[in-house]
Amino acid sequence: MKPLGVMKNLYSTTVVFLVCFLFSNSQLLAQGDPTDCITITDCPADITVCADIFDPIIGANVVWNLPDASQTCSGGPGGDSFQMMFELNEQQLGVDCWDSHYISRVGSENVKLFSGSAPEGEDSYIITPFMYLQTGDDVSIDVTYMDGDYDLYVTWIDDSGTPGGAATSVSIDNLGLGTHTVSVDPLLPSDGIYKIKYLFRYIGSKPSNMNTFDNISIEGVLIDATCTGGIDFTFLSTHNPGDFFPVGTTTVTYTATYTATDGSYYDEICEFDVTVLDITLNITEVVQPDCHTLGYILQ
Repeated sequence: MKPLGVMKNLYSTTVVFLVCFLFSNSQLLAQGDPTDCITITDCPADITVCADIFDPIIGANVVWNLPDASQTCSGGPGGDSFQMMFELNEQQLGVDCWDSHYISRVGSENVKLFSGSAPEGEDSYIITPFMYLQTGDDVSIDVTYMDGDYDLYVTWIDDSGTPGGAATSVSIDNLGLGTHTVSVDPLLPSDGIYKIKYLFRYIGSKPSNMNTFDNISIEGVLIDATCTGGIDFTFLSTHNPGDFFPVGTTTVTYTATYTATDGSYYDEICEFDVTVLDITLNITEVVQPDCHTLGYILQ
């Protein structure tokens, strides 16, 4: 397996006292989007919470609902916040961001399946970079079926490298000739950080490499800024729901970026502040080291 960092011939390639939430206005800032082709909705309001953790500094884990990003810059109707259309130079892809096997890319339109040198019976697959994903959201991919008997299996890999259990499968040959958008639920166990793996497995004779895929589309927030290169539309954040925030104010920034084939790009920004308020401890009695009494932080 080779990283898809250069995608030319890809084939082998604790203690709680009090939590208080106060909301005020957040900011949605337009930057570099003169045609207004990027839309961010549900940008969270500013959040204020009381500190409830000492680990090893005082702060709090803070959650919020994800904003949504979509783009019409490419001429489409909008769509998900992560869109890989395979239109940009593959040499721009971040090193170690993608994994793939037994596929190849020729030109800028799609990716060939079952292409390259591999033993008979080998699977074709592609694995995305890490993203923050939410349960219940479908992931999709366009598949062009031409011949053979093969299925698509979609599963996840978590941030510790552990693969998911049973994959969601779709019989591609049953869809018939032509291009089909296949959308499935990857069955995430919880909201969190995952890669999505699209695996194609054939039965019997190997299908031709006229079978292709294109347009990976996922409602996700990219984790690593070094992985944005070569991806048509990305949504990147400085923080994720559930992150630890120290006492004070921290600005959370979401940036949606569309990159055109000529190298120009458009972006839109959603920003909000997370403020963690300090607390005063009044210890009035002696407690055992393992006591988790309201009002105490015990090391």
